[in-house]
Amino acid sequence: MKRLLISAALLLLIVLSGIASPATRHASARPAKAVTAPATALAASAYRLVAWGELGMHCIDGKDYSVFSVLPPYNVIHAQLIKTTEPPTLIAAGVTITYQATNDTKNSFNSSSASKTNFWDYVTPLFQANLAPETGLAGYQTQSTTPYPMTYNAVEGYWEAVGIPTVPYDDVSKFNPFPMAQVVAKDLSGNVLATANIVLAVSDEMSCITCHASNSDINAKPASGWVNNPDPAKDTKQNILKKHDDRWPISQYLSQLKTNGYTYQSTLYQTQAKTSGVCVGVRTADRSGGRGGDPDASGCPVPHPCAATSGRHQRLHRSQRTDGGERGHDSAGAADQWGGGHEIHDLDQRERRDEPDCGHV
Repeated sequence: MKRLLISAALLLLIVLSGIASPATRHASARPAKAVTAPATALAASAYRLVAWGELGMHCIDGKDYSVFSVLPPYNVIHAQLIKTTEPPTLIAAGVTITYQATNDTKNSFNSSSASKTNFWDYVTPLFQANLAPETGLAGYQTQSTTPYPMTYNAVEGYWEAVGIPTVPYDDVSKFNPFPMAQVVAKDLSGNVLATANIVLAVSDEMSCITCHASNSDINAKPASGWVNNPDPAKDTKQNILKKHDDRWPISQYLSQLKTNGYTYQSTLYQTQAKTSGVCVGVRTADRSGGRGGDPDASGCPVPHPCAATSGRHQRLHRSQRTDGGERGHDSAGAADQWGGGHEIHDLDQRERRDEPDCGHV
């Protein structure tokens, strides 16, 4: 009898478990309720914009170009607009991609360069270019409150802005090597498709002053003595020219310089004292520091200081390392970009081996 009662109870439980509301029994079979996203959200989700800088840090001379130039203001940025189809599609036409200044997280804003450096006062003798203020050597403008268009590079498959003349000082003259810009993609009707913020990394912390300031490193003292110019920026560069003259006389280049339209004295130091800015290897044709030490498009045959000092500084800084940090083209501050000529780390440091040397920057 007890066994019969247990069997009956089990049967009742099975029957009851099968009795449920239609909504419960067919919930999995019922189609999900459609969720309609706003049109703006749909448009935004259809595109992704990826933007990046060409270098981790671009170095420049800084505020003074009156003696010579190591590097002009020349930031390069790239961007790709991707339509999120399956597979994803790169957008190469039918849109505009622009860049403009934007605040960083501390509200630092950098929207101009011309009032913060004398680069444009000396751009003609240095680079044989006639540029309006805020215009870079490749024709692109300083990031500002006005959007400036990028150009599609069909060979590389990305949008680019080459040679943006950014300097590391914001609009209240505060040093900031990480100014921000916003890249914006729009369709031809002006609708925003996607945006991306990007850092225009730039620094003037090349630290030449560490060894080349008057009365600093005895090993860098010119044969004829320190310049002792009261302007620190000019003092350092003039000492460099005098040291350059000690090691690499320019007499062999004088006839070629004259043919190419330059009037030079017997040394670089004497020349800069009589002219505004001297030609000392203004890089290759792209002016950003393309590879090679050949005479550039301006016809200047004098070896660039970077190329002339490359091996010498590399050996010197390794043997006279005092602070474990880097000197020369990068410092303990923001400008951690250069390898090659002023690299002082050991050669077996793999993480530094592939960084650009003087011919890349």
